[in-house]
Amino acid sequence: MHAVYALIKYFKIFPTGNWEQKVMNKHLIAAVAVAGTFALGGCFSSSSDDPNHIEGQLLAPAGTLDGDGDGDGSGMMGHRPASLRPTAGGSILAAAGNCADVPGGYEALADATIEFLDDSGVVTGEAIEADECGEFSANPPADAVAIRATRDGFRPIEAEVANFRSGGAGYASTIPSNWSYRIGSMQVQSDGRVAFTLVDDQRGLAVIGLPPRTVEALVNQTQVTTGSLTSSAATQEAASVSVVLDASGSMYQWAYTDEDTGESFDRFQLTTLATHEFLDIRGANDEVSFTIFDGSVHLINDEWIEQNWTLEDNQGSEIDFTFSASGFASDEAPLRLITDAFNPHSGIWLNNTDPQTIADEPHAATPDLQIANWYNWGGMTALYDAVDAGLDVLEDADNERKILVTMGDGGDNSSIETNKQEVIDRANALGIPVLSIGLAVSGSAEDNLRDLGIDTGGDYFSVDDIDISDAFVSIQSGIRFQYLLELPGVSLSAGDILTLRIDYNGVVTERDYTVPDSP
Repeated sequence: MHAVYALIKYFKIFPTGNWEQKVMNKHLIAAVAVAGTFALGGCFSSSSDDPNHIEGQLLAPAGTLDGDGDGDGSGMMGHRPASLRPTAGGSILAAAGNCADVPGGYEALADATIEFLDDSGVVTGEAIEADECGEFSANPPADAVAIRATRDGFRPIEAEVANFRSGGAGYASTIPSNWSYRIGSMQVQSDGRVAFTLVDDQRGLAVIGLPPRTVEALVNQTQVTTGSLTSSAATQEAASVSVVLDASGSMYQWAYTDEDTGESFDRFQLTTLATHEFLDIRGANDEVSFTIFDGSVHLINDEWIEQNWTLEDNQGSEIDFTFSASGFASDEAPLRLITDAFNPHSGIWLNNTDPQTIADEPHAATPDLQIANWYNWGGMTALYDAVDAGLDVLEDADNERKILVTMGDGGDNSSIETNKQEVIDRANALGIPVLSIGLAVSGSAEDNLRDLGIDTGGDYFSVDDIDISDAFVSIQSGIRFQYLLELPGVSLSAGDILTLRIDYNGVVTERDYTVPDSP
């Protein structure tokens, strides 16, 4: 297993003010760019000639191995040491410590006992133990079809042996014994497969390595035969992800103060950090688009950039920069550029930098350029129009897996093209789940964001400001470890109610999905 890391870049230092203090405190936009770690299929290549050989890694939600798995739902940011908080420029990926292949949001389930099970669930052969990074390597008995991994304080892991051979996901995860499961998202794709996630009930982090035998499907309360259950992590099936970011004026609100330094950060800065972490752990083949909105809605693509930005090099000479004609990009550099441009405090904005302060330095992979314009956003909130625009770009995407991620810190007050129900109906007709984040919202604003998620077969995350990174990481885990279930011989019609029921580790959870009319 191999991972290649990009070094953390610190904030730009201007020769004014008490810069020694500022550079110590203001390390916001940092990321550990992992190349190879999240091309998950085939991550664990066999080192044995035995065709029965398996290799894998066992995982748990970050922060639960230190005895903090008390089920209170506290975010991962609360579990991070001070060196991983925004002021120290940390990334949630760094929480894995020396275990480089641990996906973001998880930590290694060290020293777990692993038994092998035959097709009757009876233990066969000798037990083994995972190492300090949750890794194991073995030649299981010929009759072994599954593993069972146990560790005090956690629910057992049961996963198929095939999950740890070449072409499998290579990972399996568990949760603290007093946590539970829920189906986080559920949609019927245009190819007839059911795309869903199983997540924990505290953070919404994906549960990895689900055995097919645990999944039952019903149509209008009648059980139907299920076919192949695969994971996008194992098949490396690419996704098209539309990220819709709120850049309204309320995002300037102070949201986090470092208790050691007294320095404060606003919602723009925390969301930028969260978005960089989201990109850190995306699938290698996934493509991402950005729609940024306030009272107006802007899909960022080459045409929009040409009309709205003048890009200059560090000598002040105008340059051309190609992002994407369609709005979707897979290369790291353009995605980092747009993420940094979302932050009005970034040094990438030539005209927004107060010479008495230190601007937030762009990500290490962001091209070395500046935008010679004023920041484009900061007005009202056209949430529904923005989600509709995100659906526009997804409708034309080539990948079968299509997902929309949006966040907001307030209610819609300026959409003119559509309304909540219309955008929900459209997302359902297109088979696109919306994964929505409510950033310190309540009342009707929260209800609306929740409806966008739940009523589209997606999910909703309610977070305090500092925990927005946790929501983005949890969402990305669901994209990377999404399950795809075939229903052979099943023909679904508009109005049919499809139920998924999962019986795993002594917990039964289910979710209904009403088949919409075709678009």
